[in-house]
This record gives sequence, C-alpha cells and structure tokens, in this order.
Amino acid sequence: MKMINAKEIVELRGVSKATAYKIIRQGNAELEESGCRTVQGRVNRD
Repeated sequence: MKMINAKEIVELRGVSKATAYKIIRQGNAELEESGCRTVQGRVNRD
C-alpha cells in the first residue's frame, strides 16, 4: 500500500500544510470506519 504524507499533498494539490493534514485526518477517519488500520500523518495514496 502506497502512503502519502502532508508534504506530498501540498505539492500535488497546491494547498496549505494545514489543509493537507485536514485531508489526511478525513481520509484516515474513513479508513478507520471500514476497519482498516491507519498511520498518523499519512494516508493511503488511493
């Protein structure tokens, strides 16, 4: 599984670092609801 961090999100999406971490939190919340394990500060690239 490929993981992406906040720095890469900033570069790919052109958003602020705070917004990148918000995207990561939202993505991890969705993954946790479906029973997947998550890594703080990183989210699945897909």
